[in-house]
Amino acid sequence: MINKKERIILKLSGEALTNSKEKLFSQDILKNITEQISYLIKKYQLKIGIVIGGGNIFRGSFAKSLGMIKNEETADHMGMLATTINALALNIYLKNAKIKSTVLNAREIKGLLKEVSEKNIDEAFLENDVIIFGGGTGKPYVSTDTAAALRAIESKSSFILMAKNNIDGIYNKDPNRFTDAKFFKQITFKEFINLNLQAIDHQALEKLQDTNVKIIVFNMNDKNNIIKLYENKLKIKTVLTK
Repeated sequence: MINKKERIILKLSGEALTNSKEKLFSQDILKNITEQISYLIKKYQLKIGIVIGGGNIFRGSFAKSLGMIKNEETADHMGMLATTINALALNIYLKNAKIKSTVLNAREIKGLLKEVSEKNIDEAFLENDVIIFGGGTGKPYVSTDTAAALRAIESKSSFILMAKNNIDGIYNKDPNRFTDAKFFKQITFKEFINLNLQAIDHQALEKLQDTNVKIIVFNMNDKNNIIKLYENKLKIKTVLTK
């Protein structure tokens, strides 16, 4: 399914970097993600951009508990800063593993991070760098799903590999709560929106309606599932197309 010469975006939630025992980061999880990326780069010369969330550091529910929901814009900016912290953390692991990588942020941080632009993306890929995108879209009221859609368009990527925790694809309701949940092996963006499914932000799908970008939703909790998906060996997944 995935042409090995195509650029791809890997979308990770902030929660994917942690577990129930460790509050912010799990060294084992970060190490495993790094090992999988290293394998794919060495074997396939993979061109990959990683869009990362910030939920392990700051979430809307936490903002609500602090009474910040009245100032949602500020809370969103805090969430975007959390994604930048996660991007820098993953970048450290990649560099420690001798993987060439660079962080591009939605907004430039002088002396630390360049901003996201098509020019900076192309230059990084030309140098065979893994690109980690931080800062969301740089705008409040927009999800990291939408950031992944925008980065896929800007980087001329063909696929977004959307990693989920403990869910192996798209269902009509939460399969961890409802035994009669219906699984979708394939679904169009329009069908997803019309059915009002909630696993992906609808705004992200709307951004991709006029592109050829496909989304593959998969469970990243099982060992080496990023590799299995890239090598077309992962049987259970959902493919979304326009």
